[in-house]
Amino acid sequence: RSKASGMVKSITKLLLNAPFGRFGMDINQPKEDFVTFDEFKYILATRIVKNYKEINKNLYLISYFPQISKQICENNALDYLEVIKAQNKRVLETNSHVADVSITTSAAITAYGRIHINRLKLYILNNGGKIYYSDTDSIVTDIKLPDEFIGRNLGKLKVEHKIKEAFFITANTYLLITDKNEIIKKAKGVFSDSLTLKDYENMYYNNINTSAIKNHTLASYSKGFWEY
Repeated sequence: RSKASGMVKSITKLLLNAPFGRFGMDINQPKEDFVTFDEFKYILATRIVKNYKEINKNLYLISYFPQISKQICENNALDYLEVIKAQNKRVLETNSHVADVSITTSAAITAYGRIHINRLKLYILNNGGKIYYSDTDSIVTDIKLPDEFIGRNLGKLKVEHKIKEAFFITANTYLLITDKNEIIKKAKGVFSDSLTLKDYENMYYNNINTSAIKNHTLASYSKGFWEY
């Protein structure tokens, strides 16, 4: 990643972040499976189903939440505790409960990252600097950091921009004007291009709510595609 740019940089960043993010995912994420008709009926009777499609009389593609629902079990006259016992037995036999999630690993990485970034914050404050914005892996300050903190390797900071004016609204929502008069916009949950400089100024100075175009994905299981 240290020598990458453009699309390659984006891909390498995803490769670095994805393993850590995977460890900390909610274990009750929607799951997609091909199942038989009997398995299909059992899932319908015990879990929340998002979507399904019949492939043939004995094969279904189904999207569902793997966590067993007490209400759905009771609605289908099933003993919730017995269903849980049967599910736990299968989990222990297949070891699937630790197949792709490790909360302890995720928590350790997050905690170490916060310790590291907070040490940098303390250095800045103890040396008379100000912190205007900070995220999990970035800091905006008004003092120059020592060379020991700067580099292109993991754990080091890189000087991304020199800023002459900025509007920090909330986490991952801000506008920067660099010393080269370049405008850099970020907006969480919406397309940043749908916001103008005036919008950021109104949010910052006047606390005015601003509308923007929301970004989201549209899934079509029947047609087999995802689109933004």
